Amino acid sequence: MARLGYVNLLQPQDRRSPRPGDSAPAIAARRRFLSRGFEAGLTRAIGDLLSLAPTDALLDVGCGDGDHLAALAERFG
Repeated sequence: MARLGYVNLLQPQDRRSPRPGDSAPAIAARRRFLSRGFEAGLTRAIGDLLSLAPTDALLDVGCGDGDHLAALAERFG
């Protein structure tokens, strides 16, 4: 939490970087991992913990490319 009240999710070494966040190789590795279905169990477990109606809002903060959010939106409408 910054002194001005906002939350910065970047790692300390990335805060002033001209290219903050995940590197291209890290993003490619995450996409390969997700494309093989390894995260399906985690997404299913998260969904099992939730009780959402189609009109409810769900916020995905700092969780990669939004794959879990997309799966939950598909499941709950």
